[in-house]
Amino acid sequence: MYAAVAAYLGRTEAFSMLKLVSEADLKNIYGNTSDGFHVGSAGGLWMALLYGVLGISWNKGLKLNPKLPEGLRRLRMTIWLGGKKYIIDVKKSSPVDKSYA
Repeated sequence: MYAAVAAYLGRTEAFSMLKLVSEADLKNIYGNTSDGFHVGSAGGLWMALLYGVLGISWNKGLKLNPKLPEGLRRLRMTIWLGGKKYIIDVKKSSPVDKSYA
């Protein structure tokens, strides 16, 4: 949750927090990946990306207020919300590029 808040606030440490959370299993930073997947870390990363980095909200439609942290140039993901498929592509060079399928 610290990563989500840091990204939402535009703090410089947001990217390093997101990276640390993503590496919990990918790089086995805790040395216990063989015991199982870190579901809490994965869920926290997902929430940090959705709410902190993308600034996603739902009020009669999908709303985005993206804040890509320093070190993250692009974020692209597909989500299903309200029975609709949304392909979201946010780049540092442009405000928001949304595609709907």
